[in-house]
Amino acid sequence: MIKESSQLTGTILIVDDDQSVRQLLGQILKKAGNTVVATGCPLETLDLCEQHEPDAILLDVNMPEVSGIQICQDIRKKLPNIPIIMITGMTDNDTCQRTITQGATDFITKPFQAGEVLIRVKNAVQTNQLHLQLIRQAERFEQMMASFDKLDHEVHDIAVENGVEEKKHQVCQILADYVEEEPEDGTSFDDLYLEKRLI
Repeated sequence: MIKESSQLTGTILIVDDDQSVRQLLGQILKKAGNTVVATGCPLETLDLCEQHEPDAILLDVNMPEVSGIQICQDIRKKLPNIPIIMITGMTDNDTCQRTITQGATDFITKPFQAGEVLIRVKNAVQTNQLHLQLIRQAERFEQMMASFDKLDHEVHDIAVENGVEEKKHQVCQILADYVEEEPEDGTSFDDLYLEKRLI
């Protein structure tokens, strides 16, 4: 069951080479009830995703070791649906749009406000949890259909073994004849069935 959006929390991975940014974001998110995993090394991102299965990732665009956009592309290859919020100090539209076209879900600009961070993270967490819920429902549906299919085959085998399947075909044929003939003498289907059925 998805929590109400006003109290929605999750596990958030912060990837930023600036320790002060990691600490500030961590404080904001933890205070709101989120679980926070943080790293200053972008090359650890995929491993941390595998270990902690975050609901959303906050990823800095400009890092000395490797760019956040490259890391975003790497994440998308393995985790196509996880929300990625890019952190950028640039406010020009070209930079922001480039992060979106490279796979980011959203972006926030520095200096950021706590309220904006929480709203964007909350939306990302909700999107991810709804996606996971749909996956679980689809898996349960597939399991249920597989069970029904197995049961149908078992019932069919029992019916054939006891001659019920042949009787069903006879009834269907009588019904088809009745519909085609449309008796004008008031003969009911029950009467026709009693006349034609094989005992």
